[in-house]
Amino acid sequence: LPTPNPVLPIPVAVVAETWWQAKTALDAAGTAMAEARELGIPVDSAPLARLTEYLRTSLREAPAQNPAALRDWYDSRWTRYADQISAVDVLSRLGQPDVPAENELLRAAGLLRREDRLRLAEVVARRGAMTEARQLVAPIEALAKVEGRVASLPPDSLRWYFHSETREYAQLLTTLLVVNPRSALIGPLVERLAMEQHSPYSSTQGMAATVRALAIFSRTAAAQAPRSVV
Repeated sequence: LPTPNPVLPIPVAVVAETWWQAKTALDAAGTAMAEARELGIPVDSAPLARLTEYLRTSLREAPAQNPAALRDWYDSRWTRYADQISAVDVLSRLGQPDVPAENELLRAAGLLRREDRLRLAEVVARRGAMTEARQLVAPIEALAKVEGRVASLPPDSLRWYFHSETREYAQLLTTLLVVNPRSALIGPLVERLAMEQHSPYSSTQGMAATVRALAIFSRTAAAQAPRSVV
């Protein structure tokens, strides 16, 4: 990652000691600023401008040399695609979608990890491309099974260097609430995530994705609840 002109008010090197941590910090910073804006919290325009410029540049420049620990992962195309989907998601949530980059990723959908396809579906649905979003979600929705009260998916054949099953279930719920809000999987996914919250193996990112998914579910359920007429 470039260290001059950092997105955050303090250098990335202070935020994180390694390249991977710095990438995670930028993704987390972008997501945090997007969610703050969604909640009506004022966000300084200067960091937002630097962030959006960095993300747009990262979508078009050649991949940088990666640390040895991650080089094998970046030999796989889907790892680079995961970074790009993170970028288009943050830009979309900030109200500055990069539609050409989104369309390029749609054309590469068959090469994406399952979680990334779900995230991309949520991204394109924000701009009303519901047909494309449903085409991404439908095959994954068909793979899911309901066992007892919870939904489950078979393991994805593609793995990322920071894999999280919990995050994938949370992304599936979040995407279905946008793309197919009447899906029979929504209830079992909520049950699954409620159970995952108490798992000792849950990661910070998994927990954050779970909180977001359940919050969106709660808002959606409240909006759809019948109102009594006095």
